[in-house]
Amino acid sequence: MKIRRFTPSSLLSLIVFSSTALSVAAEMHTWTNLTGQQIQGEMTGMDVAARAVKVRRKDGLEFNLPIANLSAEDIAYASALWRQMQANGAVPAAATAAPAPAAAAPAAPPGSVLNLKLLPPRFIARTSAATRLAAIRSNGGDDRIEGAVMKSLDRLKTVQKADGGWGSGSPAGYTGLALQCFTGHGEGLDSPVYGATVQKACDALLQMAASNPEGMLSAETKSGGSTYAHGIATTALGEVFILAKSGSRMPPTLQATFQKAVQLIIDSQNKLGSWTYGGIQAGQPTAYNNTSSGNDLSLTNWQLQALVVAKEAGLQVSGLDSCVRKALNYLESKQTKMGGFGGIRPDAHYNQWHMSGGAILGLQMLGSVAKGSKGVRFLRESLTQEPPDWQKNFNLYSWSSNTPAFFNAGGDDWKFYVSSVIPQILAAQSVDGGFEKGRASWPAAQALDADYRHALCTLQLEVFYRYAK
Repeated sequence: MKIRRFTPSSLLSLIVFSSTALSVAAEMHTWTNLTGQQIQGEMTGMDVAARAVKVRRKDGLEFNLPIANLSAEDIAYASALWRQMQANGAVPAAATAAPAPAAAAPAAPPGSVLNLKLLPPRFIARTSAATRLAAIRSNGGDDRIEGAVMKSLDRLKTVQKADGGWGSGSPAGYTGLALQCFTGHGEGLDSPVYGATVQKACDALLQMAASNPEGMLSAETKSGGSTYAHGIATTALGEVFILAKSGSRMPPTLQATFQKAVQLIIDSQNKLGSWTYGGIQAGQPTAYNNTSSGNDLSLTNWQLQALVVAKEAGLQVSGLDSCVRKALNYLESKQTKMGGFGGIRPDAHYNQWHMSGGAILGLQMLGSVAKGSKGVRFLRESLTQEPPDWQKNFNLYSWSSNTPAFFNAGGDDWKFYVSSVIPQILAAQSVDGGFEKGRASWPAAQALDADYRHALCTLQLEVFYRYAK
């Protein structure tokens, strides 16, 4: 079968100037894009300048669907209906002619409803099917990855709880990770397919913060786990905020809640530049303990991700820059002679074979190239000796940091890594979009909660466009 490929300009001409004489009434129609995403809505017109079909859902929300991203059937449907609208005088005559190309900024890629000029560079590749697929192909991935991510997001949408959350363990932490799967795919509050899912998750986190005087993003604020949850959830809310700034929907409390959450992280840093817990026992209002003389590399790695997003968002928070500098100094101080980060005993809980990926990622995102490169060499040597194996040393907690660290390293290091872990994640995906359990080499690496495991797998598949610049 010969497939005809259209350029955006030829698609526009097909719809605007079509003479197809079909009888099509304005009604709810199921629109399908090239990746299989669907939305039901009534066609209300054409945005000729944007080369998009204007659609309104039952709930009244309106969207522009780029013509270049529609299925052939939808293009034919829109063409006939637009012609009928013109014949009935439902649109002004001037709207039927395509305008001359504007000399302004480049148009958003097909599938995007965002103002790309307002997005940080790292977010742009995730905003459309075309840019995501291009990022996957240019970074050594195969086309199955985007389909696997779509199946994953559909499952997360299906199993989302009534309260907007996911998981059975840490409500804020697991919800934050799942929400990052959507924002990592460019799905914000404006998303035609997943916008309602993002909204429910966002509302759940906003309500948690509102219930805690310090604005902590956690269902409870006393356990050590709440500090991990707060860092993860802050990152998620930050990504929703970044996408919302470039879109059309901004929840009234989102920016203030995100800013307060970041401020709590900054204020909770101890003198070493690290973060620890035990704050309740030390007489502090939350589990964070900024008076501690200890350090926790794992916890610090999660807080750093939130700080990176805060800087990308252009957030004006007191002490942000000095906090980042202290954290960077702390990370650099934890590098061992071997190049890794963490304890030097392989049988210890926080050892450099498990903790290095998160530290390297933090260094890369904060610009410490030399230290990060030395860490990548250490990781590559250790993974060469003991390759990642789903059935022998399954460890999603470590792999979820190793994957973006190797991606950022690029070159031969990424080629070495991408051929090892990504195919195993794809092979582990089940028919319903979830991911099968692996055989862990130590209990903490088991990832028994299905939603937690699901999120960590999905975030790794999205690495091709979550970190692309």
